Amino acid sequence: MARRRTGLRLGCGVVVLVLLIAAAVGVYWARSNEYLDPLPFEDRCTVGRITLSPEQAANVSVIVGVAVRRGLPDTAATVAVATAYQESGLRNLAHGDRDSLGLFQQRPSKGWGSAEQIMDPHYATEAFYNALLQVPDWELMTVNDAAQAVQRSGHPEAYAKHEQASQTLDAVFSGQRWAALECFNRSRAAGNAVTLAQSISRTLGQGNTATEQNTLIVRTDSPEHAWAVAYHAVANAGEHGVVSVATMNLRHSIGSQNWIRGAATAGNEVRITLR
Repeated sequence: MARRRTGLRLGCGVVVLVLLIAAAVGVYWARSNEYLDPLPFEDRCTVGRITLSPEQAANVSVIVGVAVRRGLPDTAATVAVATAYQESGLRNLAHGDRDSLGLFQQRPSKGWGSAEQIMDPHYATEAFYNALLQVPDWELMTVNDAAQAVQRSGHPEAYAKHEQASQTLDAVFSGQRWAALECFNRSRAAGNAVTLAQSISRTLGQGNTATEQNTLIVRTDSPEHAWAVAYHAVANAGEHGVVSVATMNLRHSIGSQNWIRGAATAGNEVRITLR
């Protein structure tokens, strides 16, 4: 009888171990595919079922925002986001294969610019779009083939798996979808209206800005542009000390995950409250 109990205990232990391993593998797979809810109190940004770190969200805001400023078609931003997804996981990497660097893993030795330039997300994004626009009939290609025409990767089909998520992020960060980006960030950086205004201007273009005490006010020419500005501020909240962002009578506090009604904003105005 003792042997039977021992065997039973061992069998149960093996089953529990297998279940734990399976759960761990499942968590890894889900998180790697952007479909797992973040852990409690983890700094993150969400767009539907897509979860981004604050760094990833800030980088997407630049990639899409530059396309908006340059008046490029939506497909261009989708191609760029899909490329950065594959090449760097939307992170500004200071390393890579051989001398590859940055969001798009561009190589100084291949004429993309100096290492310092490539590590600037704005410069790297501009360089990517410049190269994409040189590809004949790129607009008629699939997202994967357009990305491959620029990158010439050893894995020519690798970009396709990021197309759907990239289309979603492009639609949101370009301001086509309202109240779609939500961020939770515990950064205690001091608020800086000057650097935030400069960041918005460099990314999305010149806007009519003013300050009232601890609030940066940006007046835009369309609801889409207002939401693009609002999302840029939300995504870059940790760096610039943003507390809340309001537009279209909706407000998002960086310490929560919701847009709520009741914020007083006029027209296509964005009001950004700083710490």
